[in-house]
Amino acid sequence: VAKFIAVLNSNDPGSAPQDRYGIVTNLSSRLVDLINTKYVLVKADQSVENAEQGRYINVFQDKSVVIAENKDALPRAFMVYEWKISANDTQNLTQLVDPAFPLSKKVILNEDIPVTQAAEEGMTTPVVEYLSYKEQGSTISVSTVQEGLLFVSEIFYPGWKAFIDGQETPVYRANFAFRGVVVPA
Repeated sequence: VAKFIAVLNSNDPGSAPQDRYGIVTNLSSRLVDLINTKYVLVKADQSVENAEQGRYINVFQDKSVVIAENKDALPRAFMVYEWKISANDTQNLTQLVDPAFPLSKKVILNEDIPVTQAAEEGMTTPVVEYLSYKEQGSTISVSTVQEGLLFVSEIFYPGWKAFIDGQETPVYRANFAFRGVVVPA
């Protein structure tokens, strides 16, 4: 996570990891969208409204603080039907900061998964909805007409478990630091 925050702040995949407490300072990074940052809180004299044209919109302001909404924030969890397999973290981070990489449609996995990629075109839009969200577990309802990968923008750790209809299923490391779960049609 410290490395991810360093890259988010610098857009440089060669950046050294942040200290123990990572502070996000580069609100123009596209990685802010990937981590589901919908609102940012800044001092009134440091408004982010013009950080990128139209990306941030001030939704509240008083004498000391501005709350700005990120119009490009991705959902906390979403389905994808395309992925790339690569165990090289530096190459993966390079792709994630590349504006040409489609963050909302494709993920990078560190290992192969037992699913065939499919074109999303012409397919019914998948529905992903949180039914519950707790510190140690969440329940997500997914409706998809074809098998794919559920990307969850929460930190990957080898001890996490996922269950589909009561059956345990693997949790994969996706987009360097996050979770991916294969979901059947």
